Amino acid sequence: MIVTSLLFLFIPQPCSAGDAPAQDDKGVTLSLRYLPSAFIEYEGEGARNSMNNTWENKVKSHNVVTELELGCELSDISGISVSYLANSPTIDEEKSSSGLQFNDVIMKVDHLSINYLRGLKGSSLKAVLGYQYVRQCFERSNFRLYPPESVKFAAKEVIRAHGVNFGITGRYFSPVYLEFDLITGILLYTDNWQSADVSQLTDKGYTYRVKLESGIDTGSYSAGIGALREMYHPQVKGGASTDEIVYSYSQNKTDLMGFYIFAKVMF
Repeated sequence: MIVTSLLFLFIPQPCSAGDAPAQDDKGVTLSLRYLPSAFIEYEGEGARNSMNNTWENKVKSHNVVTELELGCELSDISGISVSYLANSPTIDEEKSSSGLQFNDVIMKVDHLSINYLRGLKGSSLKAVLGYQYVRQCFERSNFRLYPPESVKFAAKEVIRAHGVNFGITGRYFSPVYLEFDLITGILLYTDNWQSADVSQLTDKGYTYRVKLESGIDTGSYSAGIGALREMYHPQVKGGASTDEIVYSYSQNKTDLMGFYIFAKVMF
């Protein structure tokens, strides 16, 4: 099934009569998506000193998020896109679900994707296959415990993950158009600064992306609005802690979502 689907990437793809007409213009496009108040929720779960003592912390924040995308049409049916998404971090509160630990955190998320797109046979949809890189950075400080106690401790955690993307994207109507992305990914390699041997994970994690966009395309430029949701779930050798606090987690799930405005120009 998977092999058959991937073969679509290399089969010539004529458009069917009911499909939207292919654009004659080919070239390089540059897009900017701006999310003025994206909701970002982080959940970290790991072990504290032993596999039987699990610990979970959460962060809820609203950040400015921007995504820059560079696209290049190779032919009527294929192209390459490179996108980079990042948030503008703020100081937020991280707290355990049990209410026993609180701390300040500065959370930074980066996501780089390099994808090859090719039209599917007999359809206006395009298959997406490519590489992705996810980075999560956490600067934790000002730890507080319950019963009330302040701990002078700070820790920086950087989690990096490499993997593959695959999915579909589609675009309908013109000049007012509707476009969507449905992309998932598997993380193949992860590492982190803080590590411990108490949590051994065989899976490296996964990601997904859902985008719905509508705009006006004049041929030379386009603009409009959209909604975006991305989730990153890298798994690492985490669970690092002192006798009092936990400052590294083996499972790190970040859910990012919000509405955006965008502009795109063609060169």
